[in-house]
Amino acid sequence: MKPRRLSRRGPDARAGARFAALRAAAFAAVLAAAGAVAAAGAAAETLVQGVRIGPHDGKTRLILEMDGPAPFSILLLADPYRVALDLPETGFAAGFRRPAGPLGGVAGCRFDSAAPGAARITVDLARPMIVAAAFRPEPRGGTEHRLIVDLEEADRPTFLAASAESMRERAAARPGRGPDNGPDGVPEDDGAPKPGGKRIVVVDPGHGGVDPGAVGAGATQEKWVALAAARVVGEALEATGRYEVALTRKRDVFVSLRRRVAIARAAEADLFLSIHADAAPAGEARGASVYTLSETASDEEAARLAERENRADSFAGLGAVQGDDAATGILIDLARRETMGRSARFAGFLAEELRAAVPTRRPAHRFAGFAVLKAPDVPSALLEIGYLSNREEEDRLRRRGFHEKLAAAVRRAADRFFEATRRTAAR
Repeated sequence: MKPRRLSRRGPDARAGARFAALRAAAFAAVLAAAGAVAAAGAAAETLVQGVRIGPHDGKTRLILEMDGPAPFSILLLADPYRVALDLPETGFAAGFRRPAGPLGGVAGCRFDSAAPGAARITVDLARPMIVAAAFRPEPRGGTEHRLIVDLEEADRPTFLAASAESMRERAAARPGRGPDNGPDGVPEDDGAPKPGGKRIVVVDPGHGGVDPGAVGAGATQEKWVALAAARVVGEALEATGRYEVALTRKRDVFVSLRRRVAIARAAEADLFLSIHADAAPAGEARGASVYTLSETASDEEAARLAERENRADSFAGLGAVQGDDAATGILIDLARRETMGRSARFAGFLAEELRAAVPTRRPAHRFAGFAVLKAPDVPSALLEIGYLSNREEEDRLRRRGFHEKLAAAVRRAADRFFEATRRTAAR
């Protein structure tokens, strides 16, 4: 497997496509805000009289009662889950009637102004829900106007995909959005490989050097298992002729979490896959699983695993990975929201392929706050290939035949993911 030549300048010097677009998006946001301030004197043309929430045909229905028609847009946001309903040229009436309280998946509602002369209703969700329908029926008596939004429950990957789509629709309506840009001016994947005709995949063998990772029942160290599996995965991807692969490490050396993310971004990777093996207090735990990024863990096991993996840098005397500074954090978040949806899509494909090839956990797709998955512009997933603490599985994890099964599952998932990306871009 030929190593990819990475930029010596590192991601901080990549003043091109993505961060240039992010900075441009920031300036555009400032100009938009300035325009909103200039319109501060404009009075709302329509008033929302009240909001009701109730069950309807297995869904949760939100009804806005207004004294006139009003345009609207809807944005789905994650971590925490919420639905933002923006109504320009609209305000709240003096005797505005609020909904009674929590109902079903709706934990509550907040009411404020998105900008002068514009109303925003934020629906806080207790669990993932997507918009099944949003429409304005004919006004009653010609004067009583309503906006109806139906919400239905969904799993997290479906919610993230719907969130990304809602942001694309919002961005498409904004002035100055270029044809190659995604939400808020962030360049989006157009479905085509980079020049040279190949997709770039960065495969990340977890741990290494002074950091052994998990240690198995028979003293097998995670760092060696992860490296062996990563090499086989890389070979399988390159053998197709469709992928160019770079490994974050090719030998037993320590690589910081931040550096692993930097390698993926410097390579302008189309996909990042970090490979690990786990250990659990109960020796019976077994099976592979795939993780994607979330600030809220899907379960206690995912939270424990993320906490352990995020401490990896402490082996080299490095501090914990810190969050983005306030200035760049806002820009990075614009890209990361879009990327999380694509990451979840790949993880869904990989979980399906893993279930058909090797023993897996239930559920096979989980999520938590893994620092190594925080590249804002590279779809990223973490593959736990099994449990070293299980003696039977420890033996299996050392075998090349098992690594080849994993590699075949990764290859099929990557093919499905990029084909789905191409079809989406072609629509």
